[in-house]
Amino acid sequence: MGFSEIINSLAMIMVMIMPGFVLKKMKVFQNAFYEGLSYFTVNLCIPALIIHSLQVPYSKDLLLELGKTFVLWLPMLVVATLASIMFVKAFGFGRKQLSLALCMLMVPNTGFVGIPLINQLYGSESMFYASACEIVGDIFCYSIVFSIIAWAAGKQSKFSIKELLSSPPILALVIGIILFVAGISLPSFIATPVNYFSTATAPLALFVLGSRLGELSLKDFAGDKRIYVLCFIRLIIMPAIAYLIVRVLLKDTSLFGIVFILMQGMPAASVTVIVSQTYNSDVDFATKGVMLSTVLCLFTLPIFALIL
Repeated sequence: MGFSEIINSLAMIMVMIMPGFVLKKMKVFQNAFYEGLSYFTVNLCIPALIIHSLQVPYSKDLLLELGKTFVLWLPMLVVATLASIMFVKAFGFGRKQLSLALCMLMVPNTGFVGIPLINQLYGSESMFYASACEIVGDIFCYSIVFSIIAWAAGKQSKFSIKELLSSPPILALVIGIILFVAGISLPSFIATPVNYFSTATAPLALFVLGSRLGELSLKDFAGDKRIYVLCFIRLIIMPAIAYLIVRVLLKDTSLFGIVFILMQGMPAASVTVIVSQTYNSDVDFATKGVMLSTVLCLFTLPIFALIL
């Protein structure tokens, strides 16, 4: 169950990666173009995506599901942090790689891969829970993770609330939450452009990912065993921990529990590459982690889907 849906989702990703890959190989654009595109995506499209995702009718049920998801995600963050620290120490990485490992382990691709896949497997009823995972994941991604990557890349000398709140994604998160809690819907002349910019996030992120992939060779992937270890943690350990928490400790066999476990088994989010390029971090490391985890999830996700 679910194998064809996974194949379809991954095939879409590969198709959308190809233009960036081909144009990079053809050297059509200079590096400044890709850097500008990354900056545009992080500072305009991603904030629009955050606000758009929170433009849902307020309800106590959704608020409770968000709270439940938030609480369950906390131990996953602890596991991701400990695994990242052990990973970088074992392989002698620096703080740039530590921040990117945190991003790849803390932030599964719940949006572009997770939501379509969950919808195909379990139907519209599951979208309520999938959306809760997406929103909570975004909250952690665009607050904690973005700040850690910026700090690791030397963009800020220390963590600062002022710096954090000046970030467009964080501002968008604050605005989105306020609008959601207050039950305010944006007027159409604002909501429509916000929606257009939000839908551009995935194509642009995958275009940049393809361009970065165009700078690498198969030898870069085959020769870097460290990336395989990182993917093993992302695709096997993280959903296994989620399974232990939800099924063994909480004995939760509901649809919510199934969705939460599967979401934790998604590949690393493609936004990792965009953010690493924006903040001049280790883009090659991020590209290899995202690409390899996306390919390998073809084999791991069906296993978890069958188990659940």
